[in-house]
Amino acid sequence: MLPNNGQPNRCAVLDTDHIMALMERKPDGAKMRKAMRHVGKVPVPDFVITELGNVRKISQHEAISAVAAILKNQVRIVRCDSDVADCAAQIESGNLAAHFPDTLMLAIAKFCAYRMASYDGGVISTARTEGIGMIGVCGLA
Repeated sequence: MLPNNGQPNRCAVLDTDHIMALMERKPDGAKMRKAMRHVGKVPVPDFVITELGNVRKISQHEAISAVAAILKNQVRIVRCDSDVADCAAQIESGNLAAHFPDTLMLAIAKFCAYRMASYDGGVISTARTEGIGMIGVCGLA
C-alpha cells in the first residue's frame, strides 16, 4: 500500500555523492536541484552526516547546517534502528551488488516507501530488484 492516500511518497534518500554534488555545485548538482523540486522531506541517515563531516573536515553540526541550507530545510536526520538494520541484512543477503552501509540507505528507502538517488550501479541494481523507486538523476539509472 502506498503512503499519502495512494500517491507515491515524496521523500527521497540521497547518498553521500549526491549531497556532495549539491554542496560543491557540480553539474550533477544542478540536475539534482531540479529533480528535488518534486521531493518533500529528505531523510539523511546519520552515518551520511558523519561521512560528510569526515570528507569535508567539518563538525557534524556544520555538516547538518550545510545540508539543511542546501536542501532548504527539507532535511530530516534519521537513525537506523533494529528494524532498518534487519531489513538491510535481508537486502544484503539476497543481493550481491550492494553492501553495507549502502544497504542501510536501501533499507530506509524500502522500509519507509521512499525513493532513492545514487550513482552506484550496485545500489541502483539492488533498488530495482527490491522495488525501490529512484529519482531520475542517477548517473546510471
